[in-house]
Amino acid sequence: MSDIHEKAKRILLVDDDKNTRFVLTQLLGTMGYLVFEAKDAEDAMKWVEIGPIDLVMTDLKMPKIDGIELTRAIKRTKPKLPVIVYSGNRYMDTARVALKAGADEYVAKPFLDIKIRQVVERLLKEQE
Repeated sequence: MSDIHEKAKRILLVDDDKNTRFVLTQLLGTMGYLVFEAKDAEDAMKWVEIGPIDLVMTDLKMPKIDGIELTRAIKRTKPKLPVIVYSGNRYMDTARVALKAGADEYVAKPFLDIKIRQVVERLLKEQE
């Protein structure tokens, strides 16, 4: 493994939609992050447990276990691990529920690259 990869922050991206995973993986990759993908909450929790993961980005709506329940599970296991919940749902109640569940940030789709960059960089910097 190269030096660059050893120092790169690791982001776990959780989304049942492969197109969204692809777009976000490309964006985060161009920002210099190592991106790991999970298609559902069960897969995501395996990644969280084996780590190391520096930040989790999860979609809100997923089959079986949604992003809110996943956030709660992550925060029970790793309370300091930053979690970003995102969704096409722009209702403020949704954002409040996500934040109350322990999410560090809520981002509405469609994404603005600059917004993703700002939120990810801020949360990772707060972890240093």
